[in-house]
Amino acid sequence: MANLGFPAFVHNFLSDTIVYSSTMNLNGMNKRAFLTTSFGAALLNLLVPFKSFSSSRRTQTTNWSRINIAQVNEDRIKRGGPYLSFINRESLKTGLYVLPKNSEDKQNPHELDEVYYIIEGNSKFFVDGEVTEVREGDVIYVKSAIEHRFVDIEKDLKILVFFSEMR
Repeated sequence: MANLGFPAFVHNFLSDTIVYSSTMNLNGMNKRAFLTTSFGAALLNLLVPFKSFSSSRRTQTTNWSRINIAQVNEDRIKRGGPYLSFINRESLKTGLYVLPKNSEDKQNPHELDEVYYIIEGNSKFFVDGEVTEVREGDVIYVKSAIEHRFVDIEKDLKILVFFSEMR
């Protein structure tokens, strides 16, 4: 089973939410499953079957998607700006957010709950009046309408962002 770079088990320090991620082999296909106490229903919609497609960087049908993050980053660079959405479903939105070292994160509170997975980099994270250090491999949950942003970016940040429409 391939290491996907996702933590097998993460305890979210902000809300005592337990996040579990695993990979299973079902009938010759790998499936990634993400479960959380507050995001479970939305993230289960992201059960993503995938196979190794060496000639294709992106595969999408109405039921599943396989996306290469390096290609998403190339597309983000071509379009300009720090953020590019690459999954836009009714109950879940996903994007890539990149902040260079020493840059300013200008985001405002969102109307949706949000999860960040830090792919690369490290910085501090301001949320609801508190500051904590974050680095590669960390998962952060932020409830909707809570002020938050990355600050003191010490090493370029590459972040997967998940927004949930679930209430």
